Formats: sequence, C-alpha cells, structure tokens
Amino acid sequence: MPDYPCKLPGFTFREPDDTGDERLLDDIRAHGWHVVGVPDDDEGPGFCFTVGIYLRTLQPEILMMGVPIEPTHRILNAIAEYLMAGGTITPEMRYPDFVDGREVLFRPVHQTQFHEYLGCANWFYRPSDTSFPALQCIWPDLHGRFPHEEGFDSRFAGRQIDLSLPRT
Repeated sequence: MPDYPCKLPGFTFREPDDTGDERLLDDIRAHGWHVVGVPDDDEGPGFCFTVGIYLRTLQPEILMMGVPIEPTHRILNAIAEYLMAGGTITPEMRYPDFVDGREVLFRPVHQTQFHEYLGCANWFYRPSDTSFPALQCIWPDLHGRFPHEEGFDSRFAGRQIDLSLPRT
C-alpha cells in the first residue's frame, strides 16, 4: 500500500458512522483522497468534491459543479493526482491540462458555503483544529468563455453557482 503521509499535525481519522464513511476513509487511506458525488436535484446542479487532498498535500480540496458525475469524478482525480505529485493550484489562473485541452480556473469557496456543499469534508476534518481550504473548479462554455466573462453561453448560466460569494 502506498504511503500517503498526514501533513496535519495531530490529525486522527474519525470512526465511521456508516458504510459510506467506511468507503471514504478506506479510499483516503489507500489512494490519498476520495471523491464525493451529489447528483442534480430540485435544489440545484449536481457537484462533486474531493476529501483528503488537504490532509495529504496541504493544497485545497476541489469542488466542481454542473457537469455529470462520471466526467467530474475523472477530472477531480486528474487534479488530485497533480496535487499529490507536488503540483499547486493558484486561484484565477487558467489550467489547460485537466479537461481534454479545455481550460479551467479555480476560485476559493467562501466559508459560508462549506456547510451546504462540503458536508463529508466537514465531517472528515472535524477532529482537526485546523479548518481546510477549498477551491471551486470553474469550467468554460463551448467557446472557452467563463461564467464571469461577457458572452458566456446563457444555457449554462445556472449550472455553476459561484461559491466564492458569501451564502445569503
């Protein structure tokens, strides 16, 4: 089994509450991270996020919204592998290597959004006295424009909630 060192002093793994927790903890121990998927529902677009990246790399957990779970899972795994290999993510910088040649960028998730969008990560890090950071991976439309840019395809406008803004 690979060695994925814990970079948070004093961190201890929690006891699982159910089989979902067991899988999350097993994945983090075996692979260094776990990806949680939440499908679309009446409340809004689906999203996926990592748990364990911060523990292993001190780099933020990553959340991606509005793309079907399977491709999002693959993208988050590619980002996690990059971070586990020593890479870093800088907010607002464009990265072309994670999504088949299309650029993505990252924005910090505001702390007021953590409860709604990062539940399993909140549960996982609760034994630690240190709060964890998270970034939202923002994807462009088919013409390479991001939601905050003029001309972004309005068909995709509701697929990515800007989690860098405080929850109201």
